[in-house]
Amino acid sequence: MHEHSIVNDLAWILFTAAVAALVLHRFKIPLLIGYIVAGFLVGPHLGLALVELDNVQELSELGVIFLLFYIGLEFDFGRLKRLIGPALLALALQTLLMLFLGIEASRLIGLSAMDGWFLGGLFSISSSMVSVKLIRERGLIHKPHASLTIGCLLYTSDAADEEDSVDLGGRRII
Repeated sequence: MHEHSIVNDLAWILFTAAVAALVLHRFKIPLLIGYIVAGFLVGPHLGLALVELDNVQELSELGVIFLLFYIGLEFDFGRLKRLIGPALLALALQTLLMLFLGIEASRLIGLSAMDGWFLGGLFSISSSMVSVKLIRERGLIHKPHASLTIGCLLYTSDAADEEDSVDLGGRRII
């Protein structure tokens, strides 16, 4: 059995992600699928438990911080102000659609209505990192539709993380 330090866990995560990415890239399967497979392989589902889930949670929060930092480097917040109307409309439509899909999916698999609302909410906030990664990889970060998408994602993240943030004189700190 190995020691569960955050550095060891990070090494296992990076090693497994690299191997999965190389293998799946050879078959032209998107890297995001490779990362999901890597998470499954090092997690507790196969009985291996190569990483401590608390450490992975801490690392994932760090990843979100880096993602938001990257968005801040690439995104003009003046454009974000101009996009508030369309972004909020897109956010409302996306949230309603994801809630509907979550409720319907839960009904189809025999879960409760409350589980459906939870699943729909999860669907509506879980696409941010995937969307930004795909936009960046395709070189679309400065296109108008990408700006609208990222604006919507930022407002979604802001709404979802409201209880996890601290207000310091009008500035929200995660």
